[in-house]
Amino acid sequence: MATSLEPKRELPTFDPGGVPTSTAPRWKRWKIAFKLFAVGKGIKDPTQKRALMLHMAGMEVQDIFDTLADTGEPKDYDKADAYFCPAVNILFEKRMFKQIKDETVDQLIARLQKTLTCNYGDLCDKFIRDQVINSCHSTVLRRKLLEKGQALTLKMLQELSPAHEVSYLKQTK
Repeated sequence: MATSLEPKRELPTFDPGGVPTSTAPRWKRWKIAFKLFAVGKGIKDPTQKRALMLHMAGMEVQDIFDTLADTGEPKDYDKADAYFCPAVNILFEKRMFKQIKDETVDQLIARLQKTLTCNYGDLCDKFIRDQVINSCHSTVLRRKLLEKGQALTLKMLQELSPAHEVSYLKQTK
């Protein structure tokens, strides 16, 4: 029996309903999945990409897309971002960022990077580094990281932390 490398599933349609605060992250995630799908199918032509995106996103997204302001340019699927991803409440995002804690360093970094939509720009890695230091559950690891001072980069933190966390977890059991 021959097997196919072609996946059995297609990308699900995008549901623009639901909890309004979850629409933007769900749209961003869906759009990334769609872009990967389009690359995998070898679709490069913008008109074909747009048509495929609208087809795969579903009828509700097609209806919304038809209502978006026409700027005279061909409508690109990225323009739906303005609809699905309205302006971010920077204060709320910063508060959520600062409340993340009680996870391993790798988990913290992954969540913080995903959460960062709060316009930190080039300071992003430094804010993540600082939040990890403030949030890590091991005072010994925190002390080690603080000893490095401003020279400590996020990459260094990621390299130092796993070995310490493994020994810390073994001691707490």
